[in-house]
Amino acid sequence: MSPLPTSLALALLFAAPPAHAVVIGIVDTGISALHPDFFDSGGHTRIAVLVDMTLAPRGLHAELERYGGAAFTRDEIDAVAAGRPLEDGASLPGDTEGHGTHVASVAAAEAADSSLFVVRTAGAERQADDVANGARLFFEWASGRAEPAVLNLSLGRARGPRDGSAWIERLLDDLAGPGIPGRVVVASAGNDGWLPTHLRIAAEDGCTAVVDLDVAPIVESGVVTLEVAGPPGATALGLVAPAGEALGPVPFGAQAIEAAGASTFLVLPPDDADGGGRPRALVAIEASRAQDVVGTWQLELEGRGVFDVWIADPTEGLDVDAGVATDSFYSLRTPSTAENVIVVAASSEDLAVPRRGLPGVVRRAPFSSMGPTLDGRPKPDIAAPGENVPGALAAESILSRPDLTGLWTEDGRHIRLSGTSQAAPRVAAAAARLLARAPDLDAARVRALLVASAVPPDTAAWTPEVGFGLLDVEAALARLELGQLGADRAREREGSRLARELVGLQAPASCEAGPSGTAPACSALPDARGQPVALLAWLALLAGRRWYRRSAWGRRDEAPSRPQRSAARPNGRGHSQWAAHGTDRGAFAASP
Repeated sequence: MSPLPTSLALALLFAAPPAHAVVIGIVDTGISALHPDFFDSGGHTRIAVLVDMTLAPRGLHAELERYGGAAFTRDEIDAVAAGRPLEDGASLPGDTEGHGTHVASVAAAEAADSSLFVVRTAGAERQADDVANGARLFFEWASGRAEPAVLNLSLGRARGPRDGSAWIERLLDDLAGPGIPGRVVVASAGNDGWLPTHLRIAAEDGCTAVVDLDVAPIVESGVVTLEVAGPPGATALGLVAPAGEALGPVPFGAQAIEAAGASTFLVLPPDDADGGGRPRALVAIEASRAQDVVGTWQLELEGRGVFDVWIADPTEGLDVDAGVATDSFYSLRTPSTAENVIVVAASSEDLAVPRRGLPGVVRRAPFSSMGPTLDGRPKPDIAAPGENVPGALAAESILSRPDLTGLWTEDGRHIRLSGTSQAAPRVAAAAARLLARAPDLDAARVRALLVASAVPPDTAAWTPEVGFGLLDVEAALARLELGQLGADRAREREGSRLARELVGLQAPASCEAGPSGTAPACSALPDARGQPVALLAWLALLAGRRWYRRSAWGRRDEAPSRPQRSAARPNGRGHSQWAAHGTDRGAFAASP
């Protein structure tokens, strides 16, 4: 469909029916509730509810505290703003990270008539559970008030099946699935697109695919972590240390621990709360001293078909040589491979306001994670501006340090941050504006409106970089007023075809005979997506990314928990990697 004339679009919007109240949920690092951005023109807070999962329940709001945490209501926030003490003498919680405050302010600015429901999560070990409970609480509260609701998740976990079968993704799909009116979940794609962190290698029956893992002297910790997804029927994997000590082969789903000099290396089963159609394993190398993991390790993979390997943290000085190119595909974070969640990539700031019909205007911000899902679905869905986005500055947060004043705006109350965390609340606000006009829309219809009206990529109907294109909320509202609620079927079909094509790029390899008494080695085919990264270029990228993530523009990812040397599976449900998606942080952590 050709774009609507501006005059017609404005006329339709001007004649639109009265808007319904919509609430936007922000599950994040908290909020600086007394910041001016969160008050309306009458001086009242726009925060309907604030629940801090890091605090014990106050006992004053049982329904809001049934999943734990301390709850504060709109009236209480207004009372504190007016200088009156709370009944129990409690103080409003703040936001020491500053991420949630920034994200919430972006959503509040883009959807000026919406209220906010904020959930502050605990640290990495509990964060995924807090996200789940926060999502349940938010939608239950909105249902009790019969209000349309949009949940924004600018956070994610680096590990997972990447096919939508993670337990948190299944839960979100159930909360805001097709046919559930007025319920939408929006998630940031993640910020793992800086460096090639993924490789794909194929093997035939009887092959052993060998991947060289070169740990450079610039490694900063004594831990190197990989995640492996094998083909259906994959049999085993193993590790060989630089000095020749071998671990394995270890069957997929089993656990093994072995010492190699001063290092320990482990093969661990994945989180059994997650599903996944492919065998998976976590591989870790750790030592008390960083230099003890330096050298060339070999990862050996046995089975017929395609193996996918992810480097958990490429900033740690790890290079890979498997005869194929590493890439940034399949880097979406959990829960952004969920079926019903609207997943948002970040577009570059200098090309953030394109004109329709002009080619080459929708470009991925360099940090933005890329799709598709591992089962071949076209995610991300859409892109929104995510570079140098202004938002509220939490005075009590680490973002208020004097060395970060270069990112502050002139008023000293706002800061510019970059990340898919900043892109997602723009789409959440767009979804809220659609629900304000049509509260009976479900998540599928909201997604269809956003995708059909997006400014398309310049090269295809869908790309793993920016999805179906750049957000155009005014065009989506105009389509809604015209009653054009259906998806762009041709565009959707082409996007699905392109995603499936990407998943099937790599063909099986052939076997070559190994030395006498050894298994044949796998002869990997070159990857059609690019050439191997030269070592010097890799190191330069490492240095650049390290500078960025330690600068004011990016919060450092939370370090992966060291695997426990015991028979028990480490880290409980495996939630140690949840982190914010700003380029300021990375783990189920926040994503500016």
